[in-house]
Amino acid sequence: MPDSPAFSIYNKIRIWARQAGEWMAPPSEECVYCQATIRSCSNPLGLCDSCYSKIPWITEIECEQCGRAESCSDCVRRKETYFVRNRSAVKYDPVMKDLLALYKYRGNERLLSVFSAMLVHAFNLHLQRESLQVEDFQCITYVPVNEERLEERGFNQAECFASGLAAKLGLPHRGTLIRTRNTPKQSFKSRKERLSDLEDAFTLHPSVYEDPMFAPFPGRPALKILLIDDVYTTGSTLNQCSRLLSSSLNARVYGLTWAR
Repeated sequence: MPDSPAFSIYNKIRIWARQAGEWMAPPSEECVYCQATIRSCSNPLGLCDSCYSKIPWITEIECEQCGRAESCSDCVRRKETYFVRNRSAVKYDPVMKDLLALYKYRGNERLLSVFSAMLVHAFNLHLQRESLQVEDFQCITYVPVNEERLEERGFNQAECFASGLAAKLGLPHRGTLIRTRNTPKQSFKSRKERLSDLEDAFTLHPSVYEDPMFAPFPGRPALKILLIDDVYTTGSTLNQCSRLLSSSLNARVYGLTWAR
């Protein structure tokens, strides 16, 4: 009978068992990209499995200079390259473009940990190319944005990426560069226009001259610096920043970009 003592006890046991199962189950989390509920995470980024499966990781390098998974005409045509090489974590496809937009333009700060973890993958691609260790690098720096964009957005995504990666690798990060003038978006310009537009667009940050890390002294080997940016398009910006850092600080600059 439904109201018998035996049924009542059975019903209570069933309720207790369900509650115990809920208490013992791992806490549910929300995918920071699609907001789907996930009970357990099987990947290091904290994304749901569906979103993680859509990431176009770069694992095979075709262009040794820029780290692209396909051949690269920009590197072939470039007359002088001032960075040792660049490595990127992912291909810049529509899904990755949307992911970056969520962070840059919609302020989803929870995504920073995702980008930082992705950059570790790009850093490991550097280590595979040379017999390098984390401690071989002296610092991490980043490509600066102009004042107009900084005021509009409230932050520089490349600086945030550099800070997040520095925390994961245990390396110091420094702001070594500033923009001397605003430059329109480079992806809409011809190669000749990009090169002309970026000339003298950067200078050393005043703090560099007071930082013991960059103090010149006889016999000091060249510094190894990681230069961070969000997207590598043609390499013009990375190359101009590297030119200034390598000549002014006696540094070997390794580009590290989130997407290519």
